[in-house]
Amino acid sequence: MRSSRRSDAVNKERLGGRLSHVTRLARNLLDESGNEVEVEEDIANEQDVEQYAEDGVEDVVMTDPASPPAGNDDEVAMQGIEWSGGIGSSPPSPGGHWSESQSESTSEEEEEEDDGIIDIEELRNSNLDDIVAQAAREDIPLNELLGAGWYEDRIFVAIDSEPSDEDEDEEGPKPIRPKEEGDTSTILPIHQNKEIKLSEFEMALASFADLTGLSRQLWDALREVLLLIKGNDGETPNMLKRLPPQLSTLRKRMQDRMPMMNMREAKIPVDVLKMPSLPPNLKPEERQKIEILRQRYEANKAVGVAQKAAKAAAKAKGRNSNEARTLARAAERAQARANELNKTTTAVKTGITDEEGVDLSKVVLPAFATPLTFFDPPTLFRNIVASDIGNRAHSGPGHFVDLPREFYESHAWLSSVRTTSGRYAHIILKSSDNDDNEENGPPIFPSDWVFYRCTKLPERCPLACNNVPDSRVHLDAHIGRVYGVGLDRRRRPCTTDSEQMCLQIQEAYRRKSPALQRFLDMGIITPEQQPRELILVDHLTYIPETKAFAHTDVYVDHYSGEDHRNPDSSLNQPAKPRLGRQQSKRPPPKQEAPLPKYNNPNCGFKGPRGTKFCRCCFTSKGAGRRNDPDAQINFDTTTNGRYHFQILEMQQNMATMNDTAAAKYGTQWGIKDPFPALVNLSPSLDIVMSRPYDAAHSEFNGIAQMIHELLCDSILTPTGKAEYAVQLRAWPFPPGWQRLQSPFSHRLSWQMVHYGRWLIIAPAMLLHWLKRERMRAQFYDRVVATGRDPVELIVETLAKMAKSTSTLMGVKLSKQDYHQIDNIVHEARHMYNQLHFMASASIMSVDISSVVGTPDVGNSGSDAETPTGSGDGDGGGSTPSQSQPPGSVRGQKRADKYEKLTVRPNVHVGIHYKDFAKEYSLPVNCSTLTGEDAHRYFKRRVYETNYSNVEKVLLMKVNFQQTARLLLLGSFREDDPELTTAMIDLSRQCPTLFDMVLSHSDRSDLDDQNEGDEDEDQAEDASDLNHLVPCIVNKLRSKKKKALGCHVANEGQRLPLRTTLDDMTARWSRLLRHAYHYDFGAPLGEPSFFENTVIKWAEKFSFTDSASRRRFTFKCGDYIQYVSRSDTPKQYRIGRIDRVFEQDYYTKSHVFILITPIRHTNRRHHILDLNIMEELTDEPVIIGLTAVQPVTLYMVHVDGVGIVWVDWDIYTL
Repeated sequence: MRSSRRSDAVNKERLGGRLSHVTRLARNLLDESGNEVEVEEDIANEQDVEQYAEDGVEDVVMTDPASPPAGNDDEVAMQGIEWSGGIGSSPPSPGGHWSESQSESTSEEEEEEDDGIIDIEELRNSNLDDIVAQAAREDIPLNELLGAGWYEDRIFVAIDSEPSDEDEDEEGPKPIRPKEEGDTSTILPIHQNKEIKLSEFEMALASFADLTGLSRQLWDALREVLLLIKGNDGETPNMLKRLPPQLSTLRKRMQDRMPMMNMREAKIPVDVLKMPSLPPNLKPEERQKIEILRQRYEANKAVGVAQKAAKAAAKAKGRNSNEARTLARAAERAQARANELNKTTTAVKTGITDEEGVDLSKVVLPAFATPLTFFDPPTLFRNIVASDIGNRAHSGPGHFVDLPREFYESHAWLSSVRTTSGRYAHIILKSSDNDDNEENGPPIFPSDWVFYRCTKLPERCPLACNNVPDSRVHLDAHIGRVYGVGLDRRRRPCTTDSEQMCLQIQEAYRRKSPALQRFLDMGIITPEQQPRELILVDHLTYIPETKAFAHTDVYVDHYSGEDHRNPDSSLNQPAKPRLGRQQSKRPPPKQEAPLPKYNNPNCGFKGPRGTKFCRCCFTSKGAGRRNDPDAQINFDTTTNGRYHFQILEMQQNMATMNDTAAAKYGTQWGIKDPFPALVNLSPSLDIVMSRPYDAAHSEFNGIAQMIHELLCDSILTPTGKAEYAVQLRAWPFPPGWQRLQSPFSHRLSWQMVHYGRWLIIAPAMLLHWLKRERMRAQFYDRVVATGRDPVELIVETLAKMAKSTSTLMGVKLSKQDYHQIDNIVHEARHMYNQLHFMASASIMSVDISSVVGTPDVGNSGSDAETPTGSGDGDGGGSTPSQSQPPGSVRGQKRADKYEKLTVRPNVHVGIHYKDFAKEYSLPVNCSTLTGEDAHRYFKRRVYETNYSNVEKVLLMKVNFQQTARLLLLGSFREDDPELTTAMIDLSRQCPTLFDMVLSHSDRSDLDDQNEGDEDEDQAEDASDLNHLVPCIVNKLRSKKKKALGCHVANEGQRLPLRTTLDDMTARWSRLLRHAYHYDFGAPLGEPSFFENTVIKWAEKFSFTDSASRRRFTFKCGDYIQYVSRSDTPKQYRIGRIDRVFEQDYYTKSHVFILITPIRHTNRRHHILDLNIMEELTDEPVIIGLTAVQPVTLYMVHVDGVGIVWVDWDIYTL
C-alpha cells in the first residue's frame, strides 16, 4: 500500500504529461533530416487538472492494523482512518513516505549514467523534454514510457548483444545490463558448434545416453551388441562403425551441437567448522588448529544440548508420567555425550593453549568459499518466452472471476503492478463536461486511494454518487483504496467492454456516512469516529476505470490500534497502541507469486519444533491436549496473527540485541533470524502471505499418514490387518492410478502421494468392508460408549479428511466448496482429533468423557441400534495380543503419542489455508510436488557423478533436458531451424524417448500407461477433431470370445461374433445404426445391411484428447461420461463400459462401446456425503468412440448402498 501521494504541483505536472503532448514534443525534436532541434517548453493544459485542484478537497490519513483485509466474510472488518489537509498537501511525515524533495533530488553520479537509463520519477512528474529527447535518440516507443510503475527506479533499455565469439575472454559476453552492486557471479558461456554433423541415429543414441544416465560400462556393452548387426552385404553398417568407443565423446558431440543455456557461478563463503571434511590444501599447523576448534565447537554444542535437556527434565520432575521419564533419560544421554566429547577434546576451555603457545580462542579461521552454480536468468527466460510454453502462458492483466483457479485470477496477480505487461488503469481525462474526447490520465496502481462513483443507480446508492457533480465528488462521492486491477471476466461484469480495465476497491466510510448508521445503532463503532477519520471495510466493490475520478492523499499508520499482543512485552501483557511510530520506508508489500522452499528457517522463523512454530500466527507448541483437543484448530489467528509490519519491527528489534537476549527473544516469539534469506531476496513481498504452507506435505505426508498408522496399529485386529491388505489389493482404483503396495510389508516404500491416493479410496472401501469383528475390542467398546457406531465414526472421519484433502489439493472446486474451505478443513481436523483421543482412551482404559471432554462425537451418530457387547477371538476378546494392559508403560507411551498427534504443526496449519486460497486462487497452486519430483530426480542421478562438484554436474544434466524440451517446443526455430526440425522428426519416431522431458501438455503421442499393452489396432476412421489416434487395446482371443456371455442389448442372447443376422438381433442392429448415425455421421438407417465381417472384441480403448494433449485409456468396468446425440438436445450422460469392439463398414473401421447407463438417484449418503447412483440395466446403449468425453470418473459398488460416485480428486504428478 502506498501511504501518501505527490504534492499538488507534482500532480499538475503529471496530469500535463498526456500522450498527445509527449507525441507533439517528440515530433518537434527532429527536423526533416532526423537531426535534433531545440524546442520551446510546452505548457501543460491547466484545464485538465482543474478538477483535481479544487479548493477544500481534503487528504485522508488512515490507521490500518494489517496489510491485507482479513476477517469473516459475513462480518465487516473495520479499520480506522484519519482525514486531514488538502489534496495537494503532504500528510504528517510518517517516515519514509513519498516527498517532493526526494523525487527532485538527483546526484551527480545519476546524471552521468548511461543514456539507456530512463528516470521514471522525472517521467511521472512530467518533466518530459529531456525524456522525450532521449527516447527519440534511443528509438524507444513513447507509449511504453507512459505506464511505467512508480515503484521502479529506472528502466534500462537493453541493447542486443553481439554473438559470442570463440576468442572471447573467459568472463564471457558483456552483460546486456549493468551489473548489480553485490553481484559476484560470473557467466559461464556454453558455445554451440553448428558445424558438427550428427546422424539421426547418433542423435537418438546420445539423447538416450544422457537422459537415462547410461554408464560407461553399459555403453561398452551396448556398443558391442550394436556392432553385431550386419547389413545385406554381411558388413556392419557405417553408422554403427562410426560410433565413438568413449561415452563421453558421444555425449559431448551432442551437447556441443545443441544450444545449451549459459550458466553462472558465484563464490559463497562456508563455515570451516561445519564442513564434513577439510580442504586438502591446508597446512599441517592450520589443520591441527582447526581440528581442535572443531572438537571444541562440538563439545560446546553438546554441553548446550545437555543443559537444555536437564532444564526440561527438571520441570517434569515429580510427575509420574512416561513423558517425565523420557525427558530424564534424554538428559542423561545428552550429559554423557558432553562428557565424552570433553574428555577427547585437546582444548576444552577458552584460553588454553597448545604446545606452540597459541591462544586458540583468538585464532582467526581461514576463509573458504565454494562455487555456487545456477542458470543464467536472461538466457533461460529468453528461451522459455520464445517457445510454445511462452505462447501458452498468460500475459497481461489478471482476470476477476467468480471462481478463481489460475494464478492470473488470484489476488496475488491482480494486486501487483509487475504482472500487467505494461497495461494499467488510468484516470480518464476530459477537456470539459460536454467533451466526448477522452485521454488517459495518471495511472492507477493497487493500493492507490481514489475518489470514485459506483455502478449502482442513484436510488440504490446511499450517496447517490452518480448525481454528484464533478465539483463535489471529493466531498460527496465514494472514497476507497484500490485492492486489485484487472479485466472483469465475472458472469455479471461491471464493464461494458471486455478489454476495459476494472478496479477492485475497498470503500472507506466518512463520518456520518449513511452506510455506517446501522453500525452506530448497534454500538459497534467505539470510540466515536473522529471528524478526519475514515473507516475501511473489507467488502469489495468493482467499478470500471471510467468511474474513478481522481487520486487523493491517504496516510496509513500500520502500527496504530492493533488487536494483538505487544511483541516488546511479556507473553501475557496485552497490546499497547503505538501511535506516532515511524513507518517503514519501504512501500507496502504486494504479492506476485509464492516463493519455493517455504520452510521456516528461510523465512526467518523457528522450525516445527520451536515454541512458536507457525510463521503465520503466534500459537504455542503443545497447546490443547487433554483439556482442549481442538485448541490448535480453534486458535484466534486474527488477534494473535503475524503481520508484515509487525514482524519487520520485531526483526529490527532483535537485530539490536546481544546474542543471549536475541536467542531468548527469538525463542519467545518464534523468530530465528532477523535477516532471513527470503527477505533479502524479495524485500518488497509480504513476509507472511508470500510464504504459504504446502498442502501436499500437511495433508499427504502428515494427516493421511498419521490416520493410516492409527488404523493399522490400534484399530484393526491382527486378522483384520491381513484381510485389509487383501481388500486393498482387490478394491478398484480410479482410472490411471497405480495400485498401492502392501500397507504392512512395504509401508516404508509409500511416498506422500500414495497416502493421498489411499485417503481418496479408503472411505468407500472401509464402509464396504469394515465390520465389528475386524476391530479391536477395547476401541470398539469405547466408541460404542459415546453412542456412536465405530464403523460410521471411522468412515465419517476418513470421508471428511478426503473431502478436506480434495479441497486443498484438487484442481476443480465448486463455488460452494471454495467459499467453505475453512469449515471443511476445520471439520475434518476436528474428527481427526476425536478419533485419536478415542484410540488413546481405549489403550489406557480411561473414562472417555474425561479424555475427550466434549460430546461432539455423538452428535452425528446413527439412530440405528449398535451392538455393545464384546465377542470372542479376534472379533472382540480383550487379549494381550490385541491391546496393552491398562496402565502399562508401553500403553501409556502409545496413548501419549496419539494425544501429541492432535497438536502437530500439520494439524494447526489447516486454519491458514483459507487466507492462502484467497491470495493464490487455490491452495494446490502453492504445492511443492514439482520440487519434490526434482528432488527425487537429483537423488537418483547423483550416483552417476564422481561426487565432485555435484551441483554443477547435476545442473548440466538438467540443462540438457530443458534444452531438448525447448528444441521440441520451437524455441530455436529461427536460430537453428535444422536442429529443430531434426529433433521434432526424431521425437515423432521415438516418442517414448522424450517422455521424461515433456509434460502432459507437451505430449501428443501415447502416454506411459499404454506401454506394454499388446495387440493394439489403430482405427483412424473412428477419429474426429477431438479424438486423435483412436485404437482398441488387448483384443480378445478366440477362447475368450466364446465366453463373452449374453447381454440384454442382444435381447438376452450371446454377444455377436460376426455381423450376420444369425448373431445380431433386431435390437442390436438398431442400437448399432443409431451409433453410426449420431456418432460417425452416417445417413439415418445406414448401414442398410451388414457385411459378414468379424467383430473385434477388446478389453480397452484409447485416444488422445486434442485439447489437453493427454492420452486416455478406458477398460471394461470403467465409468465414462458420454454425449447422448439423439433427437433431444445434446446431453452429457454417465455409463459403465460393458464391452469394447471394433467393426468394419465399407473398409472403414469404427470403435464402439457397449454401455449400461447410470443415473442420479438425487440421494447422498449420510456418512460419505457422496452421490448414490443406480444402473439402468434394461436400457443398454451403443455409442461410438467420438461420443466419449476425456473425463475420468471413479465409481464403486458398496454393499448395502449401491453405486457411489467418489468425486474427490487430488493433484499428483
